[in-house]
Amino acid sequence: MNIRKALFSDVHRPFFMGGTIFAVLSIGIWLLHLLGIMPYTLPFGQTHLHMAQMIYFFYPFFFFGFLLTIFPRLLSVPSLAPRRYIPLFICFLAAAALFSFGLYAGKAWSLAGVVLAVISMTWISIEMLCMLWRSGHAHKQMPIFMWVGVTFAILGTLALSMYIWKGDDYWGVASEAIGIYGFLFPTIYAVAYRMVPIFTAISGRDVVRNRFGLHFMLLFSLAKMLLMIMDLHAWYWLADFGLFLVVGLQCLQWRIWQQKPHVIQSVLHWALLWFPFAFLLSAGVNFAEWLSDDNFLRLEQAALHALAVGGFGTLLLGMVTRVTLGHAGRAVVADAWTARLFLVFQVVPVLRVGCGLLSEAWPVFDVGITLSGLAWILVFILWALRYTPFYFIIKSGG
Repeated sequence: MNIRKALFSDVHRPFFMGGTIFAVLSIGIWLLHLLGIMPYTLPFGQTHLHMAQMIYFFYPFFFFGFLLTIFPRLLSVPSLAPRRYIPLFICFLAAAALFSFGLYAGKAWSLAGVVLAVISMTWISIEMLCMLWRSGHAHKQMPIFMWVGVTFAILGTLALSMYIWKGDDYWGVASEAIGIYGFLFPTIYAVAYRMVPIFTAISGRDVVRNRFGLHFMLLFSLAKMLLMIMDLHAWYWLADFGLFLVVGLQCLQWRIWQQKPHVIQSVLHWALLWFPFAFLLSAGVNFAEWLSDDNFLRLEQAALHALAVGGFGTLLLGMVTRVTLGHAGRAVVADAWTARLFLVFQVVPVLRVGCGLLSEAWPVFDVGITLSGLAWILVFILWALRYTPFYFIIKSGG
């Protein structure tokens, strides 16, 4: 059996493999930093560095692997050939490795990683744009939204390069704002908008989409991004509440309260439930800050982790499991062991968000934040033991 041939036989395989490694690595070194065992030596805001690593060097492994798999199918164009995506993967893997190494070795290494990330994301954006150009498909709205999200990733990594170069917190905040509300959330939501109702439908009534859902999502998401960049903190809650209404309404239309026959369907709805909760929590925190003229940083971080860990993380785990099974020629049904793993993963955001909220008044609850990181690492290690062997097997069927 040719292991290398199997690993690079589908575009998602190397990207998912890299993402699984960085799932453990990125949170692992962050915990070592928090515990003072191996603190970052890069002399910038440590939270900015952690968020940059997650936004631009962890999540993209999975998102790019997934996007480059489904994008050609949505547009009815040929998939990327290995000779085109293998160099792309190597470039992005080097970017993530250099950025992480630079946290300890110095800013020149991290800056080199960011430059390679800009190249990788520009490369992916061009590939997606070429597919859009070649496609004669009548409905391109959702692929266009996905492409716009990836294009914002380029802007975000450019802002990150300015932060690493100058050390100015303005660029750190701009990088986070663009990464979360220009890149990650719009891209993830566009994918969910297209795929989740199909994957979780029990009847045709479940496959319904708000006609202007994507447009209003992008409007409020970019509004939050701009408010953050301009430091108009008093008005964050307006964009958050708008996102809560848009996403919450769509969740109701998808009947997410309805019991599903398979847990691999249910886990996608668990992820969706975190989205309106995160935006409502963020709106409440920011509204309270507006009224009191005070900052509740721990509460803000709890709301952000409800979105990033609860929403993005849960959706990532469910979608990646589906793709891994389907493209290995296996039935897209999670076994009992995987179902328990999905349930255990919910401990991660519950601990991170719950203890983050409580630690505003009682800092002793910070220990729960560490435990949530350990639970994250455990879940991804167990998931890797179960699913990464599929990446080294030639697909056996459908």
